[in-house]
Amino acid sequence: MPSKSIVKVPAKTSSFSTALESITLNSIRRVLPDTTIHDACHLFNYNYRNRFITPVVTVLHMVIAAIWPEESFNAARDMDLVVRGLFGEGTEAVGDFFQLSNQTTLGVSEESIVNQFTESIVPKIAEYESLARAELLENNANAIDDKIQRALGVLRSARLVSSQEALFLLSQIRMGVNLGRVSDISIRTINELFMLTQPAHLQFNSGEPMNPDKRDATRAEIIRSKLSQN
Repeated sequence: MPSKSIVKVPAKTSSFSTALESITLNSIRRVLPDTTIHDACHLFNYNYRNRFITPVVTVLHMVIAAIWPEESFNAARDMDLVVRGLFGEGTEAVGDFFQLSNQTTLGVSEESIVNQFTESIVPKIAEYESLARAELLENNANAIDDKIQRALGVLRSARLVSSQEALFLLSQIRMGVNLGRVSDISIRTINELFMLTQPAHLQFNSGEPMNPDKRDATRAEIIRSKLSQN
């Protein structure tokens, strides 16, 4: 064996380590119990650690990434991140929500991964998103206000709202609140509506079977009620 411990590999071999991690080690972990892998590592004088939370996945509301995906995703790849849609692999970024997860895990502790997300990755992305939103508002204020007010107008009066439409329009309003263009609605209210209007939440809270039309009507009623309280 070339080494007696698994350590972070150089950047030039990161693609190899990622492939090895995802194909070999994770496949082994799914088949063999940890004790067997631990004994094998001990036999060959390798350091072994249990893996509990790899990869880390976080969901972020990134309007700018939806508008300029190529630039945003290139920046994410530069930070060894994988960007997916709201509901994971193969899905779209509904409501401008994206999943971000770490791509490199070999030789990195869980604590290090979590710290990297909380202290570096998420703050950097949030800063980029804020600066880009401010620039967008400065150059396109009327267009931004129009989108926000149209979303408010629809959701405050509609009687039928699909889950996709709700996510899209709530995203516009959430951006408006963050940019200070909407002052009578809180972020907390919008965040609650994102959750309460999902099909499973509607079904669970109703306590009875609901067909799509009933869900759309109930969703619209919940949104109108919440927005009228602000």
